[in-house]
Amino acid sequence: QKLHDKIRTGGAERLMYILHEKMSYSKKNARLLSKVIQNSMSGFILDAATTSLNDLKKAEDQNKKFILKLIDHYKEKEI
Repeated sequence: QKLHDKIRTGGAERLMYILHEKMSYSKKNARLLSKVIQNSMSGFILDAATTSLNDLKKAEDQNKKFILKLIDHYKEKEI
C-alpha cells in the first residue's frame, strides 16, 4: 500500500509539473487535473485487468482519448 501511494503521488506530481510548467495551466487546475488523470489511468487499467470487456491496449487507447479531451476542455477554464 505504501509503495502504491508513492507511485501514485509521484505520477500525479509529474503530471502536475507538465500541466503547469509546460502547458501553462494554472497551478490549481494542474493539481486537480493531475489527480483526475492519475485516477483515470488506474481505473482504466483496473477495468482491463478485472473484466473481460476490455484488454489493456483498448483501455490505453480509451484513456488517451479521455485525457486529451479532458485537458483540452479545461485549457482556458478554471475548475
